[in-house]
Amino acid sequence: MLISLLIAIITFYGTYLWIIGRKYSHLPGYLGNEFPIIGHLYYSLKSSFLTHDDLIAYLKQQLPPGGGISTLWSYCKPVVAVSDPILIEKLAGHPAFCDKEPLVYENISNFWKGTFTYAYSDTKWKQRRKIINHSMNNQNLINYHNTFVKIAKRMVDKMEHESGAFNIERYTSMATMDSVIETHFGCDLNMIENNELYKIVHWGMSKVAKTFINPVYGFFLNIYLFFSILTKPFHQIIETSLKNTREKRQKATEDMTKNLYLEAMLEQYPSIDKNYKEIQQELMEMLFVGSQPVSILVSTALVFLATLPELQEKAWQEQQNIFGDSDRDPTIMDLKNMEYLERVVKEVIRFISGPTLARRTKEEIIIDGKIIPPKTTVILCSRIMLMDNYYWENPTMFNPDRYLGNEPSKSYNHAMSAFGYGIRNCPGSQFTYIQGKVLLSTVLRAFKVVSDRRYEDIKQSAQLMMEIKEGKNISIVKRKM
Repeated sequence: MLISLLIAIITFYGTYLWIIGRKYSHLPGYLGNEFPIIGHLYYSLKSSFLTHDDLIAYLKQQLPPGGGISTLWSYCKPVVAVSDPILIEKLAGHPAFCDKEPLVYENISNFWKGTFTYAYSDTKWKQRRKIINHSMNNQNLINYHNTFVKIAKRMVDKMEHESGAFNIERYTSMATMDSVIETHFGCDLNMIENNELYKIVHWGMSKVAKTFINPVYGFFLNIYLFFSILTKPFHQIIETSLKNTREKRQKATEDMTKNLYLEAMLEQYPSIDKNYKEIQQELMEMLFVGSQPVSILVSTALVFLATLPELQEKAWQEQQNIFGDSDRDPTIMDLKNMEYLERVVKEVIRFISGPTLARRTKEEIIIDGKIIPPKTTVILCSRIMLMDNYYWENPTMFNPDRYLGNEPSKSYNHAMSAFGYGIRNCPGSQFTYIQGKVLLSTVLRAFKVVSDRRYEDIKQSAQLMMEIKEGKNISIVKRKM
C-alpha cells in the first residue's frame, strides 16, 4: 500500500514537472526532457538545494566560455541562467525585465526589506528609488566628501593601536556604517569601536545571504529574528536618527537641508509612529546596503595589497606623488588624480561583485530568437562573466593595470557592470567609488599593510557579494611622514 502510494506521488509529481518543463524544451539546459518524469525528478533534486558557491560551479559547467544560456531546476521551478553579455544587454533594457524574483527578494528577512529588495517595479518602488537616486547625485556626493574624510581619519586613528594581526573588516564595516548614518540619517554615532555591533552585522549578513538561495531557511530566519533581541542595537540606531530628525523639525534649523534622504523618506508617510515598521525597514536596508559593499571593497583591497607588496608600493607611491610628506586631507581633485588607486578599486570590484542576480519576466520575452516564457526566473551570472577567460586575460590574477588596455576584450562594459543592470541597477556606484578611495588613500598613507598569506591562498565565497572566506587578518607598519 505504502509503496503504491509512493509510486503514485512520484509519478504525479514527475508528470507535473514534465508539463512545466515542456515550456522550456526549446532552450538548452538540463531539466530532464530527454527522460520524462524520471529525468525531471532527478534534475530537480540535483540542482534545487545547492549552496550559492555550488550553484555558481554548477552553472559554470553548463554555460559555455564567452557566455550562453541554460535552464535548470531550482526549488521545483525552471530557471533560465544567462552569461551572454549580448543577451544581458538586451534583456536589461526590456520593459518586461524590471522585476526582481519574489521567491528570492520577498523571502529575505523582514528585518530589512526596503527599496533594494522590493521585488516589483511599481509606483511605490519608483517613489523610493527617486529618493535614493537624489541622495546619491553628484552634488550630494560632493557634500559627503568631508564626512568620508573625517571617518577615514577616525578609522586610521583607531587602527594605529593594533599590534599584530587583526581583522580589517571589523574597522571597515563600522566606519562605512558610520558614513551612511551621518550622510543619510544626519547623526554622528561614532561606532568605530563597537565590536559587539560588528559581530551582529557579520552574523546577520552571512545569514541573510543564505535566504537568497534558500527560501526555507529565510522563513525560519524571519521567525527567529521576530523573537530575537539581536536586532535591538539597530532599532536604537533608527530611533536615535528619527529622534534627531524630530528635534530638527521642531527647531526648524537650516540643518534640515543637509539630511536629504531621511527627510525625503519621511515625507512619504503621513505618520512616523503608524508607519514605523515600514520606515524602519527602509532605513535598515539603507544602513546595510549603503555600508557593506564599501566595507567589503576596502577590506578586500587591503588584503589583496598586503599579499601583493609590489602593487601596494605602486599605490603608495602615487599617494606620495600627490601629497608628499604633507598630512593634509584629500580633496575631490586629489581623488580624481589617484589614477592607479582608481584601477585598484575597479579590479577589486570585479572580484567582489554580487555573484548572481535574479529577475522575473513580466511577460514573454523574445531575444535573438530565444523565447523566455512569462513569469520565468532568470539568473544573471555576473561572477561567471567577470571571471571568464574569453573576456579577461588571466581573470583570477589581481591586475589593476588591465584597465590601461581595453579589457574586457569585447566592449560589453554595461552588460558586465558590477552594479546591476537596467533600471534595477545599484544607484550607489559613485558613493562606493568615492568613499572607497578616501578610505584606501587614508590607510595607505598611514600604514604599510602586511599579510602572512600568499595571494594564491586567498579564497572567496559567494555571499550577497563575493567575500574572502579566510585570511581577512592583516598587520600594519606605520609609515614615516
